Amino acid sequence: MATDYGQGVNLSTDLPSGRWSYATGLRNLSNAVYRRVSTPRGSLARHPDYGLDIRDLLGESITALALRTAEQQFAREVEKDERIERCVCTFMFSTITSVLTARFDLSTADGPFSLVLAVSEITVAIVESP
Repeated sequence: MATDYGQGVNLSTDLPSGRWSYATGLRNLSNAVYRRVSTPRGSLARHPDYGLDIRDLLGESITALALRTAEQQFAREVEKDERIERCVCTFMFSTITSVLTARFDLSTADGPFSLVLAVSEITVAIVESP
């Protein structure tokens, strides 16, 4: 039996301008992960410990050690969602484009899936999602 991952507004950018839809299943869960890693901690009054803004990594000196440390920190943040059993993050920074590619390999009761984000100082875009 498939797990109910809830329903929420779809964050997809493949819809015609001005249109929106609902996401369910793993798509909704990947949207929840997106929101968790793009929401600055402390910005939600009723949930002060929610979120880490991945764009903050771009304001720092990006070293291999900093990326490995951030991968662990973001994995722990994503695993706060009770629907996620395990998260493994892989971050790669391009000095040419100044874009961080963030891959989240996620395990759930229904099996694994991946979410890939492209992160600039201004935007966080979903590149790959169920």
